[in-house]
Amino acid sequence: MKFFKKLAIACLTLTMFAGLATFAACGGENGTDNSPSDTASQPAQTEGFKFKIVKADNTPAVGYVVQLCKQTCVFSDPADENGEITFGGGEGEVAYEIHVFTALPQNGGTSVEFTGETHTPAEYSDDVILLTLKN
Repeated sequence: MKFFKKLAIACLTLTMFAGLATFAACGGENGTDNSPSDTASQPAQTEGFKFKIVKADNTPAVGYVVQLCKQTCVFSDPADENGEITFGGGEGEVAYEIHVFTALPQNGGTSVEFTGETHTPAEYSDDVILLTLKN
């Protein structure tokens, strides 16, 4: 019986140390913040439709948004300082109708005319869809 008590205590001790080691390895008390806002730990979005919005003089159009419509419509994030947007990864891969807005409508944005593709390809691609604003 004494042997089983010692064996149980040894197993309990090993389990406790294994749990503590796992907790420490996962960032328990090492001062790191593993929250979703930690962009260094999140992979960059690579799958989706890639857009570049430019003005008539070929300079990037910053802050514009793309709206994709099929049965319902969704908006992208605003174009970055290069006029670029990667948009997708959620609803599936189908051809969408493309619209461009100066900003999100709830922020006062309005639809603008552009030249370029009016529909996305049926599947995600690394090809950049160039949208040139008129005037």
